[in-house]
Amino acid sequence: MIGGTLVSSLNALRGREPDGTTRVAFGGAPRIDLNHERRGYQGIVFRRSRRDALALIGLFFFACAVLVPLTLHQRAVAARLHATERRLAEEEKRWAPVTQQSAAVDADLARWTRFEQSQSGRQPWRQIFPALAARTPPGILLDRVQIDARAEQRREATLQGAAASMTRLRAFLNALADPRRPDLFKNVRLAETHADTTLGPDGVRFKILIGL
Repeated sequence: MIGGTLVSSLNALRGREPDGTTRVAFGGAPRIDLNHERRGYQGIVFRRSRRDALALIGLFFFACAVLVPLTLHQRAVAARLHATERRLAEEEKRWAPVTQQSAAVDADLARWTRFEQSQSGRQPWRQIFPALAARTPPGILLDRVQIDARAEQRREATLQGAAASMTRLRAFLNALADPRRPDLFKNVRLAETHADTTLGPDGVRFKILIGL
């Protein structure tokens, strides 16, 4: 009994309660329980830590809920794109013979077009000589007939030769420009003349331009 009272007195002097709680007192100020304050602070820190952990867990699950569908959608799109590219490659292989045949047809068409243009360019030759023979009077000698067919819309023939006289040459020009037979020769004009005795003393050489 005397020992217990003595311990209590000593604890009171040292600021320690019989249950082991440390209290600090200064003069008449109230005592402060340091263990209680520490436990309260630890509780606050624990609650904050738990709240932060729950927030991180929630953020993790939210990110999973958002990103996982996006990732799956991206993978599905990539798979469809790959399948489309594969089908496109197969279609290109399938159409490769058709493309080659088309190129061959284009080449044949180009050759045929050149052939038709050549035929069209030679067409005046088949027409001009019978027409010249029918319209050339006696006393006219043609030693050169040239057809310029480079422009299909503007063909022109050049006649060079000799005439026995200017009278024969004028008769030849009138026959070429005869309005009663405007089938082939158009815009007949005498380009040049000069004296030439090949067909006689009154002979002349001439150059005639004819539109076809």
